[in-house]
Amino acid sequence: MEILLKAAAISAAAAVLGLVIKKSNPEAAMLLDLCAAVSVTALAVSAAGEISGFLTELGDLSQMAPAAVKIVMKTVAVSITAKITSDACKDAGQSALSSAIELLGAVTGVYLALPLFKTVLEAMEILL
Repeated sequence: MEILLKAAAISAAAAVLGLVIKKSNPEAAMLLDLCAAVSVTALAVSAAGEISGFLTELGDLSQMAPAAVKIVMKTVAVSITAKITSDACKDAGQSALSSAIELLGAVTGVYLALPLFKTVLEAMEILL
């Protein structure tokens, strides 16, 4: 809860300052937005440690392979990173670059999941 309040305060302050600065210096407003996004992302990463520990424990209890848990966590991280980067590009007026980042994020997510797909195919071969 505390992290959310910090993130909300940073975001609200950056949004208000960005609106004031944008009229006279749009480049500085963009940098302010990026700095705020990085700060909020850093807060999210600090909370991710607890989530990672929980997912690892959950994987141990369910006898799921630790590699599978890592793949899921990496895929989520790629998705979040691609979304934030894409939105930053859209804010900068670079819609084509934003679309390219979204595509790269999707392809990277599938690439990271290939070992899981391979495991499923091997299990299907055993069943058939």
